[in-house]
Amino acid sequence: MLDKVAKLATRGLLLGFTLGAVFLFFFFSVLMSGQSKIFVGETSPGPVTGTPAGETVDYSIPQPQQPGPGAAVPTVALTFDDGIHDVHTEQVLDKLAEYDVKATFFVVGNTIPGRERVLQRMIDEGHEVGLHTYNHSRLGDLPDRQVRQQFSFNQQMVVGAVGVRPTIMRSPYSFDSLSLPERELRAVQTTIDLGLTPVFSDIAPRDYTGLTAEEIAEQVVPADNENAILTLHDGGGDRQATVDSLDIFIPELQSRGYQFQVVSEYGGLPPAAEATTVERVLGSAVLWSAKPYSLFKLIVIPTISFLAVIMVVRYLLSVVLAIKQEWKERRKAPVLDSGFTPGVSLIIPAYNEEVGIHDALVSLTQLDYAGDVELVVVDDGSTDRTAEIARQVPGVRVIQKINGGKASALNAGIRQARHEICVLVDGDTVFPSDSLTHLVQPFVDPKVGAVSGNPKVGNRVNFLTRIQHLEYLVGCSLDRRMQDELNMISCIPGAVGAFRREALIDVGGVPEVTLAEDTDLTVTMGAVGWRIAYATRALAYTEVPSTIGVLWKQRVRWAYGVLQVIWKQRKSPRKGSQNVYRVSVVVYLAIMNVGMALLAPLVDVFAAIALIQGRGIEILYLWLMLIAIQLFSNFLALVLDREPITGIWYAPLQVLFYRYFNFFVTLVALRSVLSGQREAWNKPKRIGLSTSKARAGTV
Repeated sequence: MLDKVAKLATRGLLLGFTLGAVFLFFFFSVLMSGQSKIFVGETSPGPVTGTPAGETVDYSIPQPQQPGPGAAVPTVALTFDDGIHDVHTEQVLDKLAEYDVKATFFVVGNTIPGRERVLQRMIDEGHEVGLHTYNHSRLGDLPDRQVRQQFSFNQQMVVGAVGVRPTIMRSPYSFDSLSLPERELRAVQTTIDLGLTPVFSDIAPRDYTGLTAEEIAEQVVPADNENAILTLHDGGGDRQATVDSLDIFIPELQSRGYQFQVVSEYGGLPPAAEATTVERVLGSAVLWSAKPYSLFKLIVIPTISFLAVIMVVRYLLSVVLAIKQEWKERRKAPVLDSGFTPGVSLIIPAYNEEVGIHDALVSLTQLDYAGDVELVVVDDGSTDRTAEIARQVPGVRVIQKINGGKASALNAGIRQARHEICVLVDGDTVFPSDSLTHLVQPFVDPKVGAVSGNPKVGNRVNFLTRIQHLEYLVGCSLDRRMQDELNMISCIPGAVGAFRREALIDVGGVPEVTLAEDTDLTVTMGAVGWRIAYATRALAYTEVPSTIGVLWKQRVRWAYGVLQVIWKQRKSPRKGSQNVYRVSVVVYLAIMNVGMALLAPLVDVFAAIALIQGRGIEILYLWLMLIAIQLFSNFLALVLDREPITGIWYAPLQVLFYRYFNFFVTLVALRSVLSGQREAWNKPKRIGLSTSKARAGTV
């Protein structure tokens, strides 16, 4: 098991290092600098006004190179935007190869993952690659930082795919410099600062507007044998007409004596340079990060969005219903029925509990309860002094049996219980004096078969136990209040739960086939029609793991047990409201305990990737909203349970810690279930609670 955990942790670290490399890429991108000029077609005028600073800047217009001495030969630079397309880009390449024509392709960065072979074909066949942003964004709508990201990321993806570093670019929706508004010119200046050379067009027939091949060809041919930069599109939609137009205008231009050049040759610019080793490594990391994002867009985004909606609804619902329940309780203080004091059998399963059993039993003998109470300790084959210590406490009846597990011990105690109400208590639990009175009150309703108490962490001694304290608060103060209002409580905690003996007999006792016997018993009882209630003032202080190793073992067992319960309860012969309860609880457990645990870290990973790629603002808002809701839930839970607000300082770390801790826990448990491997009980070693502090609520 530890080997598996180590492997998973190693993979997590590798993922972290890779993402770190992606982030480092931006620091290199920011450091990029170089001399550049704006490169426009020959027919564009030199002076361009309306620059960001308001000055007139003279952008030089390079003349096309000539093949040799003698008369000038008309020249065109054929360019294509918006690729790489799954079909049309290779169709264009086939046509260019047929006519022995070289062209320049301004590729969109997010089209590269999975199409590296096509990009390599462009390079191998002598074509030129330029940049066309990462996701075809309108640059004038973006701040400078995102403009830099668009082209830096675009460039690094090309480097990662083919090992060359393009230095020419074309802005989406921009064909000539005169048509650019001021905000677009500002973006162009930003790309110049990156060391890129912007390229505009002389002739752009807008072949993306539904023109026929003949109409495209007619508009592409320059008048009076002028030199020109031609712009067509090989991606962004159905470009079959553009592909077909090549068979019309390329032969015509060749018949007129035109030569075709790539943009750098046409303008006398240096060709794209070979990338350095460092650039290749960074480019490969960027390209790698974009591959899962492509899958993310198609599959994971809808899934996470759906789960995020459920998560938000769950938190909002829990907040609203918890406040509603608290308001009702404060407005109409619960009136205890002094005449309702049924006999209670406190059943304590104990296995090697010598550290805390004495204090727990003493606290149970000092309960302020008017009815008859019997204490039954079931020693489940302990190898220490548990039974001996238990017998030393007056009024305690001890039953000894061979070791068979917690559920087996509970069933043994239930069979010998004298009273109708059975309170099942862990061996380390400490009760405040009035807890039992509050715990049994819901049984006034004969439809109530079980009542959940409100467990508290009694050993808040370090960071790990304090974040568990917050976890228990949210789980009980909010979730269980919500579930109580909706009549779908999914788990009566083993630390403090009361059951009607008739209901226990009705469901065959505590289930012994799952490791989450408390959840299994609760769902089974609710599925056969018994009402499950929650007593917020029935407090009980329990000991939680104080080391990461013990917590890990406990949570793997819990996760494994919940998976068992989900599988076991997936079908039921019951109909009507009973089946509605079962289905609701099973779906809730599957989504909240399994789905959220597995997908929560992916939200962080893909949010980071999306932000890097300049497309993650919405995801960032969603991520921040989820974190804010979780933190507010922690704050509200502290308020509702009248706990010190200072505990909120642990909330951010608690949220981050559990996102990844629960991910690995659930992953290991799921693997054990699928492989048929059964997890062990792994009972934690007790260190004991301070009884006086626990009973006073000052732990």
